[in-house]
Amino acid sequence: MNDIRFAHYRVFDIYNNRILSNGGVTLAIGITDSGKYRIAGAKCHEVDHYCKRHGRTKSRGRLFCKHSFVLEEVNKTIVRKINWVELDDKPDLETLLSIAESFYQHYIIGRNQVLVNSGVYFKHNHGL
Repeated sequence: MNDIRFAHYRVFDIYNNRILSNGGVTLAIGITDSGKYRIAGAKCHEVDHYCKRHGRTKSRGRLFCKHSFVLEEVNKTIVRKINWVELDDKPDLETLLSIAESFYQHYIIGRNQVLVNSGVYFKHNHGL
């Protein structure tokens, strides 16, 4: 995978009609040797300022992980954390938003906030 593209999603506060500076998701999208589209995500915590550079670094690293998930202990419970997902077909923007929401969903549920695309960054100016 040498042609990696990134999509950035920020948290939008519906009541105040503005994009928040904290929280968000960065997706890294790459094509495997077998021709599948691999998508990895990095979530920015709600109290941290969103940084595209950190998101690109973390999501790119997860894109190259050997296993699609890891087991981690969270609050004395073993949970399965997803590193990446693979798709047979080229993802459209709606599919990417759905995947970003799944990486971030536990934070958004019960709040008046949604994820919005804050721009798609292309490494070599190639479109999705």
